Amino acid sequence: MERKEAIQSAYRLTGSNQFYDGMITCSALPGKAVCRLVWAMNKKECDAYLADALSGIPEDFSGSLLEIPVGTGILTMPLYKTLPNARVTCLDYSPDMMAQAQEKARRMHLGNLAFRQGDVGALPFESGSFDAVLSLNGFHAFPDKEAAYREVFRVLRPGGVFWDRVACVYDVFANVINRKANRALCAAVEPWIEPGDEVLECACGTGLLSGVIAQRCGHLTATDFSAKMLRRAEKKYGKRSNIAFEQADILHLRYPDGAFDAVVAANVIHLLDEPLRALRELNRVCRPGGRIIIPTYMNGTESGRANGVSSAIGRAGADFKREFTPESYRAFFERAGYRGAQYTLCRGRIPCAVAVLRKTEENT
Repeated sequence: MERKEAIQSAYRLTGSNQFYDGMITCSALPGKAVCRLVWAMNKKECDAYLADALSGIPEDFSGSLLEIPVGTGILTMPLYKTLPNARVTCLDYSPDMMAQAQEKARRMHLGNLAFRQGDVGALPFESGSFDAVLSLNGFHAFPDKEAAYREVFRVLRPGGVFWDRVACVYDVFANVINRKANRALCAAVEPWIEPGDEVLECACGTGLLSGVIAQRCGHLTATDFSAKMLRRAEKKYGKRSNIAFEQADILHLRYPDGAFDAVVAANVIHLLDEPLRALRELNRVCRPGGRIIIPTYMNGTESGRANGVSSAIGRAGADFKREFTPESYRAFFERAGYRGAQYTLCRGRIPCAVAVLRKTEENT
């Protein structure tokens, strides 16, 4: 039985017809109305969102997992039915919600779950306690999102590559915590991609821009250094015929000179030891007159310190090499010889500046 079928079969065992469960699954009539009015989603879109969110948990997962918040368990108890070797801890601030989740677990004979009441902003667990953290429909409701985000990464186990470790929760940051800035970022990048363009995307992550680019270009080569980030992006957009996903190092691109009409490298320059070297590589593979599009989070402040969310991510393991402000970002490209660049500032919890450069003989 395929995983999707197993999960769907397990839903029949949850046995709840309460309003909340109907709303969160977009199944009962009142729930469908709420989904449409509040989230602008229908049943099909709701199911697709859930499948995408749960795709970050491997089918053979046997490690330790923390779910925050578990709610009534309507979304995840069926998943846990397919993960008998996993060690799952379910946390919620509401005793009533958690009691309903416990009842579902009892009804489904799930013996590998533990339940704990607690605050996501001050998790009652030691650092490095979990291999994975899952959060569905929670971050938008947390009163202190920065504290929640910081705590999520604190309790993740140490070791491995940071961006690999956060691949399954990175979309929470992109689509919830920094949603405003990232929506503006997508809107700012889209007009610079022309029909028929051959595009290279470096540091594609989980595909924040990949879908936007692919809708407009002729062909997109989407790359990332992190294999797990790349796999999540491919799960989202792998069925598109005009995208090829490849693991690649932005400092050592294996593509010929002038191979692309446009080159995109989003939210990576501030993470590099040698950003100018990366810029030279992006410039090399771009055709003369082509566009080099570099959106980067403005994680600095006028005082020279990282802003709150950036500080939390940094303490979690992201090694920020630079803390840009819009002014210092512009100066960075001017020092590199790009004096005619165009800039767009996208505001949000972590603002993002989009720099669009043109490859000319001066910077070839």
